[in-house]
Amino acid sequence: MLKNASRLAVFAVIAALVVTMALDSTSGQDAQGQAGPRRAKQARDAQQADPPTDPEEALRLRVLEAAKNYREFGRVDDEARWAPYLCRSPMRPEARVSQSGDDETHGGQKLYFMFAKDRAAYANVGVEKVPDIWKERTKTQAEQIIVKESWHPKETDGPIPIARRYWLTEEEQKQVARYENEETKGTLPFARQGDKTYYAHEKNALFLMLRADEANSYEMDHSVNGWVFATTTPDGEEITALGKIESCVNCHQDAPHNGLFGLPGDFAR
Repeated sequence: MLKNASRLAVFAVIAALVVTMALDSTSGQDAQGQAGPRRAKQARDAQQADPPTDPEEALRLRVLEAAKNYREFGRVDDEARWAPYLCRSPMRPEARVSQSGDDETHGGQKLYFMFAKDRAAYANVGVEKVPDIWKERTKTQAEQIIVKESWHPKETDGPIPIARRYWLTEEEQKQVARYENEETKGTLPFARQGDKTYYAHEKNALFLMLRADEANSYEMDHSVNGWVFATTTPDGEEITALGKIESCVNCHQDAPHNGLFGLPGDFAR
């Protein structure tokens, strides 16, 4: 009996040591494998807990955060559109398709996709009868962020059917697939100009509109109609202009809905 008890005690000690070693090993792996993500999360938490005191830096961080994550908002709709010639970032001039047809004026047009943090609030802009649950959000656009993802256009090899419906025929899918890339997949990346069709070929600058916080005097001072404008590089890593950007202001200051144009009637909501 005593011998059996002794053996059981020895086995218990060995088992405890094995479990302890396994836990230490797992902890070590976790420390090595998860250190990067954990440090990144700690940095984000620290930034949220201790936001920058400089209002300019805080606004810049807000813009960069939006430029980094705007694709999580989702597109307002999946059809490419022509951007007005005034939508231009302060970058080296490049050949684009111009509304005027004159290469020496305006600087040309781009195709763009529209993203909105609060899609419902944006999609109901200009709509005659807005559902009650969206009325206040549509009116104030509180905390709204709108991003135009612009693209250099390139002419297609021939006519492409642009179908404004929720499905495509098998032949249309094949046509669209020829001009898709990873970022435009699942969209209709085309726009017509006259008898020619163009597609979103190369990603260009991002154009952002951020709803200014009324309690933030710095943001309000750098806004027009309550909107702060910004442009960034295509990857969203660098701000190229911020604040009352002249070309943005010239276009949006007379927009019919407090600085916004809204969607064409066919696409609203």
